[in-house]
Amino acid sequence: MAGSFASFGSALSALRHSQVVADIAAGNIANAGTEGYHRRRVEAASGTMPITPARWSHPAVGQGSGVSVLDVSRMTDPLLDARARREHGRMEQLAVRTETLARLESGIGEPGDHGVSAAMASFRQAWHDLANQPSSDAARNQVISAGVEVAEALATQARRFGEEATDQRTALGEFVAETNALTQELGQLNEAIARDRLSGVSNPDLIDQRDRVAMRLSELTGATTEVRADGGMDVTLGGASLVNGKEVQPLTITAEDPLDLAISGPTGDVPVTAAVGGAIGATVEIITVTIPTYLAGLDATAAQLADDVNAAHRAGYTADGSPAGDFFTYGPAAASSLHVAVTQPGEVGASGVAGGAVDGSNATAVSDSIRGGEAAYRSLVTDFGITVATADRLARNQSVLTDQIDLSRQQIAGVNTDEEVISIAQAQRSFEAASRVITVVDSLLDTLINRTGVLR
Repeated sequence: MAGSFASFGSALSALRHSQVVADIAAGNIANAGTEGYHRRRVEAASGTMPITPARWSHPAVGQGSGVSVLDVSRMTDPLLDARARREHGRMEQLAVRTETLARLESGIGEPGDHGVSAAMASFRQAWHDLANQPSSDAARNQVISAGVEVAEALATQARRFGEEATDQRTALGEFVAETNALTQELGQLNEAIARDRLSGVSNPDLIDQRDRVAMRLSELTGATTEVRADGGMDVTLGGASLVNGKEVQPLTITAEDPLDLAISGPTGDVPVTAAVGGAIGATVEIITVTIPTYLAGLDATAAQLADDVNAAHRAGYTADGSPAGDFFTYGPAAASSLHVAVTQPGEVGASGVAGGAVDGSNATAVSDSIRGGEAAYRSLVTDFGITVATADRLARNQSVLTDQIDLSRQQIAGVNTDEEVISIAQAQRSFEAASRVITVVDSLLDTLINRTGVLR
């Protein structure tokens, strides 16, 4: 519309635009420290004449027609967001694995004065001392006590790993429950976002919340995410759908031994154990691979120690000259069931000759036989230490990569309070200028309407 009244419309649109800009800037400042918040920006365009003019209208060539607020957009890069979810999933998997391995390594306690290695060394030294004092009951009792210490040290270490496995199973249940709660929340968010889009409403807060939930799901499961055309987000894991729009399928533990995870859908369970990543993937690997592998090695070490000692011990003779029997006994789980079979000092086979002669040659042979178990244990602990160091190195490398991606996202989505203050100041000046335009036009119209034709 031409004329002074059009100036009113242009100035009014400027007032509204300035107010929206100030409101958005204030919201950005208020959420500068809010996790997952993306900076908002007002999208505006200059007002234009309609494509089809109204009947009897007159064109206003070159005349401004105000400003229109088109939308309030989130400052984000979809590609960076997708990569961030992927890298955060890997980071969480490595972090959980590294933390658990470090805890297990502390439980091993090597090198140290109270671990299995120290107990084996004391056991070997006790046999060496007996070889020097074959007639000493005190030396024989020391051999028995040292053997008990070795058995207890192995059983303690096996128990610690078993307790960690139990704790990890508890953590796995909590992770799965959190995953299912998040998928339900994401399904509800997808429905709300789609409903708003259908109504022509853009709700950046819901999108922010959607992204936060999707990020945590990636950290828990390593799942793949994809933004929908209606603004929602689908989540898939191992080719099976966790979230599809508002439809949600739960992640379940379908078997405990062997451990198996699946997504329960209308057509049945889809196994996803091999595909799961994130914190759940790390926990599954610790339960099914890391702890069983180490315990198997520990059992093998205990069995080797017992077999070597028993073979050497049976070659000797007791204090009364009788053939010696087994020094150790053990069951299927050797590390947990290792037990000293010799209970009396006279039953220790220190002598290498029959007839009850005072001799310590077989004690020396038994002492030497312990070295095989010590070597096997050192190899086991060394391999585990390499595993821990490798996991820590991978976690640190992944942390650098994840931090770089987060920094790139922050440069786009983060709030710079200085910039927002400048934006508010600009909005204030624009508001003042538009207000001045209205004041001037009002004065012009007052002169035109109330003073034109008035004679003095």
